Amino acid sequence: MFQVLNAITCRRLQLRSLEWFTYKKFLHASAPEVIFYNTQKDHEDRKIANCHTSKCSGTPPHSYSEWKTLSLSEALALLEDTRMLPSHDNFLCILLKCKRERSLGHLRRLHHLISDSNTTFEALGNYFVPAFIECGCVQSALEVFDKLHYKNEYSWTSLIQAHTNSGDASLAFKFYARMLEEQVLPNSFTFVVLLRACVHLKCIVKGRELHCEAVKEGYELDQFVASILVDLYAKCGSLSDAQDVFSELKERDTVLWTAMIAGYSEHGFGEDALKCFRQMQDEKIPRDAGTYVCILKACSSLEDIVTGEEIHKEVTVSGFNENPFLGNTLVYFYARVRKHEEAHTVFNRLSSHDVVTWNALLAGYSENKRSEQVLASLDQMRKEGKFSPNAVTLSCSLKACCSGSQAIDIGRGLHSEVLKKGYESEVVVGNTLVDMYSKCGFLTEAMWVFDNLAIQDIISWNTIFSAYAEHGLGMEGMNFYERMKSEHVSPTLITFVSSLKACGLQGLIDAGFILHTDITLYGLEKEIQVGNTLVDLYAKCGWLRESRKAFEDIGIHDVVSWNVLIAGYAERRLGEEVVSCFKAMQQEGVPPDALTYVFILKSCGDANLFEKCQKIHAEIATDGLEVESQVASSMLVLYSKCGMLLEAEEVFKTIPDRDVVCWTALISGHTEYGSGKEAVNYFHKMFMDGVSPNHFTYVYVLKACSKLKNIESCREVHSFIIKKGYEKDPFLCSALVDMYSKAGFLDDAHVLVLHLNVQDVVSWTALISGYAEHGSCEEALSCFEQLQHEGVFPDIILWNAILLVYSEKGEYEVVFGLYSQMQEQGVAPDSAMFVSILKACSGPAALEIGKKLHAIAFRGREEVKNPILMNAFIDMYGRCGSMKDAQQVFDALPVVDITSWNSICSGYARQGEIDLVVRSYHGMVQDGIQPDGFSFLNLLTACTHAGLVHEGCHCFQAMIKEYGIGPNIKHQTCLIDLFGRAGQLDEAVVAVENMPFEPDFVVWSAVLTACRKWGDVDLGRHSFDNALKSEEKNTGAFIMMYNIYSDAQMWAKAMEIHAMRAASWDNLNEATGQVRPGSQRQ
Repeated sequence: MFQVLNAITCRRLQLRSLEWFTYKKFLHASAPEVIFYNTQKDHEDRKIANCHTSKCSGTPPHSYSEWKTLSLSEALALLEDTRMLPSHDNFLCILLKCKRERSLGHLRRLHHLISDSNTTFEALGNYFVPAFIECGCVQSALEVFDKLHYKNEYSWTSLIQAHTNSGDASLAFKFYARMLEEQVLPNSFTFVVLLRACVHLKCIVKGRELHCEAVKEGYELDQFVASILVDLYAKCGSLSDAQDVFSELKERDTVLWTAMIAGYSEHGFGEDALKCFRQMQDEKIPRDAGTYVCILKACSSLEDIVTGEEIHKEVTVSGFNENPFLGNTLVYFYARVRKHEEAHTVFNRLSSHDVVTWNALLAGYSENKRSEQVLASLDQMRKEGKFSPNAVTLSCSLKACCSGSQAIDIGRGLHSEVLKKGYESEVVVGNTLVDMYSKCGFLTEAMWVFDNLAIQDIISWNTIFSAYAEHGLGMEGMNFYERMKSEHVSPTLITFVSSLKACGLQGLIDAGFILHTDITLYGLEKEIQVGNTLVDLYAKCGWLRESRKAFEDIGIHDVVSWNVLIAGYAERRLGEEVVSCFKAMQQEGVPPDALTYVFILKSCGDANLFEKCQKIHAEIATDGLEVESQVASSMLVLYSKCGMLLEAEEVFKTIPDRDVVCWTALISGHTEYGSGKEAVNYFHKMFMDGVSPNHFTYVYVLKACSKLKNIESCREVHSFIIKKGYEKDPFLCSALVDMYSKAGFLDDAHVLVLHLNVQDVVSWTALISGYAEHGSCEEALSCFEQLQHEGVFPDIILWNAILLVYSEKGEYEVVFGLYSQMQEQGVAPDSAMFVSILKACSGPAALEIGKKLHAIAFRGREEVKNPILMNAFIDMYGRCGSMKDAQQVFDALPVVDITSWNSICSGYARQGEIDLVVRSYHGMVQDGIQPDGFSFLNLLTACTHAGLVHEGCHCFQAMIKEYGIGPNIKHQTCLIDLFGRAGQLDEAVVAVENMPFEPDFVVWSAVLTACRKWGDVDLGRHSFDNALKSEEKNTGAFIMMYNIYSDAQMWAKAMEIHAMRAASWDNLNEATGQVRPGSQRQ
């Protein structure tokens, strides 16, 4: 019956005795805290425990709860006195307590007690290994490990972790290899431990190998494995891989987001870091101090003052302003963006200064190339005499000496100070010295410092490579690359970029081929920086076919990718290829920059395109054209429309007489692509400049205000519109309603609509959509009725909005009535509308309406071919209980996708047709369609209705371990319901406790239902209390708990629940009427 499960290979669960049933954590366990149940003995223990307690009789306790209350000393004393071993679950209770308390002495005594019992030792030996390691005794863990006949993944992982923690990564990987040789499959924590070692070593090659193995084992979407993979790739500079892993995750916490932001920030992708941060804000992910530190570094590299100041305000509001790391980062930020007064203000406000604070100030000036401020701050620090410069201080100061003959003299003086203080062995200082001498052109001295470094890390090597690239010494760079390989140093993205640049400058194509081979070996060919440099190398050398191939291998292109490719064709005067590339660039949505047009002008054959480019070239090339208002305005509009706001602002600054077009272009650019706050700021500056906004200006600034969701800004702009006399303009009035609605100020929007001189459908649609988006369905429905009363006829957009509101409320009769009314008004339905209506059809009573809708849709042949609509019909028939009709629609589909299969499986699952669910699932797999989380939810639902506990558990494990699908709250609830219906309440409780997220009301309701069925009053009360914490005013919990007490004839308790419900919902009518003790159950 459940043949499909043969295709789902479940991970090992070691069952050493037929009498034991093990239910262990499915996710993220560092060690297996499993409770063994010896069914016969446990039954006897419980029976005896009910008669008399152990403390009264002088014998060891019998029940798990009694053992749990004893201290380790008491438990071990009893065991040693009686020489009798308790049941396995009770023994395990003591063992895990030793581990939690890290009591090595007690653990050794416990181990001695079972050393003579082979059966008990084999059953529990795999628990002793991680316990000894937790207690700090790796040697004892190894001794136990070596004696075990079967070593499970937890023992192996514990030893691997112990070796990585001790810094012996090589031995950890040897243990991992042995583990695989003995055919023990790793778990998620195994991969986490090994990947963490790769992060520490920055070994991306080994990390990729582990990633592949994690994918094979189905752990690539495990939250902890994925988190460490993101961290690994980000820190190693492989940001595309980091983004791929990050994007696959459905649940992303603060740590994950911060890892991505840090990766982008550290490797110079500030814009991507900001984009990531904005998305984090939009998704309401909480930010911590680490997040703010990383994003402020990105703002520093971009010199984005506005965003940095916004983040500073957010830091203050969030209460992180006293954090010393954030304080130092803010000092660095303001120094970096030339805000010297603000930098010193933050510096002076810090509760305490140390050398790190001074270093932050120096670093900010240094990276901003403010050499004078760096050296002046160093002098001031020395004059105060409180702190002596450390390695970082000297490193920042050396960076200020990278140009000019006088600077190198100061640098040499600092070099002498480094030697006096013994900092020459510091890697950061040594690398800065190499960089200083290289940039000043003293390559001999740079090589001398490099050769004398105590530790040569990858930054040391890359600094030399950059020096060779800057001076065009490609051959010397390749010789140095071979030396690097001979010393077994793994190159990085920067290594390859610098080496390729040097080869391109000298036309060393053979050396380029060698580098390209190694790039492919390291899996970096898709990294955009490496890919762009490869395209440039081949193009410069005239190998255009290889250049195009390297370009295609990148995958995702930026403007630099296209420019280097176009430049290669342009240099060979291949005009047709240039035009073709330009069109393809536009199709990809990559905005061209000025350099793009320069290359196009060199070899352009298309007349229209040539005229456009000729005009832009004339604007750039002709002396003084940038000050001409008409030409500069055109460039400003072009940059703003492309979202190139920095360029737009630069052009804007060059325009002496800025008219309304210029201001509106800049405001529209910031509204569409940048910051709403910045758009409003430019709106204010526009007034200060004496320029009056037009209708288009107001439309864009209103849109910006809706993004800000700031009522003061909204009303301020509204008042400007009134002062200008535009309040009666229907176009602007609709924009105002839309602004208030999207910003969430629905009362203001409603008042505005009611005061419109002309009631139009656009304004009402904006208002109704606003209510619906913010969950105010009743108000949305009221507005719909009101607009019809006002004589406004809804259009297709408004009909869709209102039908969706009723559909989500499940009022299918009202939906169909509205649909009929819509047809009477001559509005033709579209596919989106049918989908909205079908969502309301659920239950046998709605079947006839569903069939009528099907017949109506069938009249339009094009609609029948729409897969989204046909899947909606399958789902509708399934919810209405007509699986015959659902199967007919399914069989008629020309192309069956995952949604189609899930819809048909869901229908059969609702009907409890387990055989048909399994058969449909099997058919999906045979069609080569990968099941998703919803597919497994259908299987689990079917198993729950059929009471197939064993099969359901196997499905749950297969979903995680074979398909790498992390369970969501619905999967967890279904599993808990499965255990509850089967009477396995202990397993249900363990499943709740092991959930990776907070249980919600639905979870506790499932437990409550099971408690009533099986009469477990204590667990029922525990579940009831937790249910109230999640949803305090949900009447369902009160009703279920009342019924549990009533079934147990605990009338006083039942009336207590009744009183609690009345007190909590004193403003609501009792849904079930007055209930008296002894009356019929609710």
